[in-house]
Amino acid sequence: MNSAVNYLLKCKYLIIAIVLALVAITLIIAGFLVPPLGVIDGSVLTAVGEIVFLVTIFFVWDCVTKGKIAKIKKGDLEASISDNDNLPDE
Repeated sequence: MNSAVNYLLKCKYLIIAIVLALVAITLIIAGFLVPPLGVIDGSVLTAVGEIVFLVTIFFVWDCVTKGKIAKIKKGDLEASISDNDNLPDE
């Protein structure tokens, strides 16, 4: 039992990310089922975008706490995560 709890604590960011991704999928599906049918409102898309951003931040935070280096650029979206030993030459 103790090892299962330790494993869940190690994977807490992955579990949070999966739950948030399921919430985003549920919002998209609900957008098709609530009147007007077949139209997803802009607020639903904004909420899904914020949830996906939050999932990304959880994964980046997990990598940084494990000693990896994360680089994120906004223009043309470039994201990379590497070990401290294998730094690319700039």
